[in-house]
Amino acid sequence: MKKVISCILIILSLVSCTTTAEQMPATTPVLSDPPTKTLAPTITPAETPKATPTEVNYQIQPLILKDQIELVDSRINSLVSGVVRNPASEWSDWVKGLKYDGFTRTRFTLNFSDGPAVDFSYAFIENELPEDYVALFRQMKDLGIKSRFSLSFWDMAYRQTGGTISHNRLSTEDEINRYLAYVKMVASSLKGLIDSYELWNEPDANYDFYQRIEPEDYIRVTRLVIPLIREIDPQAKIVLVCTSSYTDEGTPEYSMKILQSDVIALADAISLHTVNNDASPVFRSEYYYGYDAMWEHIKQTANAHGFHGEFIADELNYRSNYSLNTLQSEPGDYHPYEPEIAAKYIGRMIATNLGLDISVGTSGTNAIERPFEGNMIRNMAYLFDGLRAYSFPINIKSESNLVRYYTFVDDVGDKYIAVWHDGEAKLISDNFVSSISVDDISAFSVIALDPFNSTMQGLKFTSDENKLLIKDINLTDYPMIYKIIVQ
Repeated sequence: MKKVISCILIILSLVSCTTTAEQMPATTPVLSDPPTKTLAPTITPAETPKATPTEVNYQIQPLILKDQIELVDSRINSLVSGVVRNPASEWSDWVKGLKYDGFTRTRFTLNFSDGPAVDFSYAFIENELPEDYVALFRQMKDLGIKSRFSLSFWDMAYRQTGGTISHNRLSTEDEINRYLAYVKMVASSLKGLIDSYELWNEPDANYDFYQRIEPEDYIRVTRLVIPLIREIDPQAKIVLVCTSSYTDEGTPEYSMKILQSDVIALADAISLHTVNNDASPVFRSEYYYGYDAMWEHIKQTANAHGFHGEFIADELNYRSNYSLNTLQSEPGDYHPYEPEIAAKYIGRMIATNLGLDISVGTSGTNAIERPFEGNMIRNMAYLFDGLRAYSFPINIKSESNLVRYYTFVDDVGDKYIAVWHDGEAKLISDNFVSSISVDDISAFSVIALDPFNSTMQGLKFTSDENKLLIKDINLTDYPMIYKIIVQ
């Protein structure tokens, strides 16, 4: 649930300074060390400690996160494709570190997901999945990580022997039959190991690189692929749509043709790439502020056509000057930020999507080379693990005229508020004195959790006639999470 509230005053406080390349955040959470060869329990507490009213520490402390082996489902995924280009042993080490970085899901594809990246020297991957790569999916399953495989198909073997295909993919019976054979091979190889299959990555994109499928052909082939997968791997989920950045011209229209078709009722999840465009209050602001309403329309459309599954906002990335200009240049209309600011917007969009009950996929982030962004993703993943979007009555009074918040609850009934000033994020944050009141609640304690600075602090509050009041808190330009431990 989101609200917008009005008021006036600005108070400044220093948060961080800019650098020409990303530096490590000044504070990092108390967390188990990244695994090297094996995952082992650590002494990190499994949950935020509870305290009696006389034991609450009102001093700012390092953020304490649960042990990585206790991470169940953060609903955040990490994206990699073209996995076959690197030895399976390297990916095995990468898999071991996923939960440390907050990921309990992956979009992990051995083949290539984008036409421009296709390398015909790996054509064998469309005929057989090598066992050492299949073992990676077994490893992820054993670690409790849900994997999704993108069933994009480049018909490499056929093209290597002189065959030609249309730029409009899957438009002939012969090509469809070769695609169905590929799907059958993949599903048979990964049966019981994988959580879900994605029917093609960005079927609306890259016409010149043999990636685009006309929506009518996509729908027609989907009717053939879904029963094939259900027969071979009945426990696996089917993810549909998966179109390119939702700000691209034609993408919403293309997506709606699938959302309004009969096949959408056959899907277990819908993926849309709605968070890979750098949208903020200063770039694509209409899209940014209209995000919730846009998704509400998407959900209503899908549900009206028989869909009752999970929604996923994939490929979350806010580019930094460093990531776009140094790590990986990308063509397109992007708006890079300083790394600290990119991290704040990433935090906002994780809270926003989870608050709308939409799972989140990431793209283009690297916790080693992009430590500010990686630190934010990790902290948000651990803090939101086990929470679900849940509406309860609250009232916020603030000097900010742009307050955005979402509410959550955990399995034991403790309540959470993710809230921030929703104006432009800055290196020197604008802070706004605010208060939060919550009706119909009796609180044991309140803890402020700061995912940007990796800190936590017990807060003083008053409780009168079953109403909680938290006074004199500072709203800033990234999500602060207030955990209300109920009596």
